[in-house]
Amino acid sequence: MSNPFFSSIRSNLRKYSATFFEKPIVGVMRYFNISPNMVTIGGFVLSLVAFYFISKGCFIWAGIFVLLSGLFDLLDGSLARATGNVSAWGGVLDSILDRVGESAVFLGFLIYFLSQDANTQAILVYLAFSVSMLVSYIRARGEVQGFSAKSGLMTRPERILLFALGLFTGQITIALAVILGLGVVTLLQRSFQLWKGIR
Repeated sequence: MSNPFFSSIRSNLRKYSATFFEKPIVGVMRYFNISPNMVTIGGFVLSLVAFYFISKGCFIWAGIFVLLSGLFDLLDGSLARATGNVSAWGGVLDSILDRVGESAVFLGFLIYFLSQDANTQAILVYLAFSVSMLVSYIRARGEVQGFSAKSGLMTRPERILLFALGLFTGQITIALAVILGLGVVTLLQRSFQLWKGIR
C-alpha cells in the first residue's frame, strides 16, 4: 500500500538524480578504476565519522558527513551497474554496511543525549532506531520469501535526509520524532504488503 503521489515524486527525483548527478560522478569513478565495493566501504567509513561528530555535539560537521555517506550509498549501486560489476556479495556487503553505518549514527545520537542527561530524547533515539531496523528487516524478509516490500514513506534515503536536516538546523528531536512516526507508518505499510503477497 503505497501513496501514488509520493511514489511519483520519489521516482522523478531518482530519475533526475541518475541523469544529472550520478552519471557524471560514476564516469569519474570509472576513469580512476574505483570499484563499487570501495565506494560502499567509503560510505561506511563516512558514517563512522558522522557518528563521532554527533556524539561530540558537532552537528554541522556531522550533517556534512551524513550527507556524504548517503551520497556514497547512492553511487555504489550505480557504479556497479555501469561497470557490470553487480554481484551477490556486493549486494550483501552493501546491505550489511548500510545497517551498521546507520546504527552507528543512531548510537551517536544516543551517546550525545545521554551525556546531556536528556533521557526522553535517548528513549526516542532507541524507538526510532528499532522501528528503522524493522522497516529494513521486513524488506529483507520479503525478498527471502520472494515478495517485494519496498513501499513506505520513511525508507533509508528519507532517514538520511532527515538526519542531515535535523543536524543542520539543530532540530534533532523533531527529526527523530518524524523518523519514528513515519517509520511506524512504513512498518505497517510493508507488513501489509508482505502479508498480501504471502497470503
